[in-house]
Amino acid sequence: MVLAGLALPAAELAAATPRAFAGFTYDQGAAADQGAAADQGPVGDQGAVGDQGAAAGQGIEALHSDLATRTEARRRAAEAAWKELSPALLSGTDDGSAETLASFAPEIQIPALRALEAELAKELPAPRQRKALVDLLTETINTSGADHLAVLGPRLDTALRVQLAPVLAQRGGERSLRALAQELRRPEAPAGVASFLALLQHGDSARLGEWTHDLDLARLPSEVRLSGLSQLAERKLPPGFLLPDAWFLLTGEKEIDALVAILRQAPDETREDFVLELVLDKNHRRELRQEALEVAEYGGLHLKWRNTKRRLGAILRDRDGDNLAERTAWTLHRLGDKAGRRWLLAEPEEDLKRNRASWRAYLALARRQVEVDEFRDGYKTFRDGIALAEADRGRLSSQDWLYAARAAAGARRTQEAGDWLAKSRLSPSELAPYRDLPEFAPLLDKQPFQRLFGLR
Repeated sequence: MVLAGLALPAAELAAATPRAFAGFTYDQGAAADQGAAADQGPVGDQGAVGDQGAAAGQGIEALHSDLATRTEARRRAAEAAWKELSPALLSGTDDGSAETLASFAPEIQIPALRALEAELAKELPAPRQRKALVDLLTETINTSGADHLAVLGPRLDTALRVQLAPVLAQRGGERSLRALAQELRRPEAPAGVASFLALLQHGDSARLGEWTHDLDLARLPSEVRLSGLSQLAERKLPPGFLLPDAWFLLTGEKEIDALVAILRQAPDETREDFVLELVLDKNHRRELRQEALEVAEYGGLHLKWRNTKRRLGAILRDRDGDNLAERTAWTLHRLGDKAGRRWLLAEPEEDLKRNRASWRAYLALARRQVEVDEFRDGYKTFRDGIALAEADRGRLSSQDWLYAARAAAGARRTQEAGDWLAKSRLSPSELAPYRDLPEFAPLLDKQPFQRLFGLR
């Protein structure tokens, strides 16, 4: 579009039109001039240093003056563009005027806000003009403009307030956030819904607790509650974030999914019963129960949840079986509960009783003993299994020898640990993930472990 009526000289208009509207940058010539001015001779020359400081000061003053001139020029360009193109914008003529005006952001917000205020002061509303102005402002406002627009918000109709909510949450300052929080007094209304979702998705994460605690959850439509929970689950939550009790009374499967996702990111020491009920209820999806089990493990380790080990033990005792039993056993083992270790050892021990002549049964039990930190028993079982395999001309895998070395190292059998680790034929890079295991830690300053782990 040709700006026929702009009352600016062409050179001034060119200077006023920015190359990138995210921020002002001075031209390369000015930068080169400043660089040249700064280079005033050797550091050791005190007079030159003084000249250099004076030149630098003059350069900064010149830059400030240049910035002020260019900013004023851009404002004048925006005002001229508004005078030329706003009639087409406000009449609804689709001639590209909105796009052209938006290219003068953020300065174009000044005449646009002024025009919106004038529209709102009229006795007879002009919905089309108001919509055109809000559309333009949505694309062009900065923080101060958003805060000014937030003051005008209550005088706009509902549809425009809904449209503005995410813009105010993303770009606005404190005044915008307060205006959106005011809308939460009527959370069931369209503007309340839009403000709620905008704050949860875009608002300052440090204030998420404030906005969720002050909300009358029962008045929110169910789909809005779910959307809000999903947005919280996807955000990086601040330390100490806690949802109020009312949220944990929700019963929808997707709502519970989101609540567990939030607890995985922001643990709450008061939710032990909520989490354990999910883990124990076989009517829930296995994936959900698994995630709840992870939260329960964290609670047992770090939040002093006192009933977790006892209640999780019920899964291992379930006579009908539970597809979460093995994961629960590992969780209990990591929580220091002997019931988990006994459950994990029971099957390979029973298998060995039935197959005393099978070296593979020995090795299966021995590996499990290592996994549950029973290194002395694991070493003995490996020793017997290896002897049986040699008599039977069986071949151990690299992982078998690695686990055997782990058992020997944990049992403080240094000679066998080194011999068995060498027989694994694993390279230092392949052994790297195992180097920091606690059973190997006391041996890393000794041979052959330094050589095998590539530490020498």
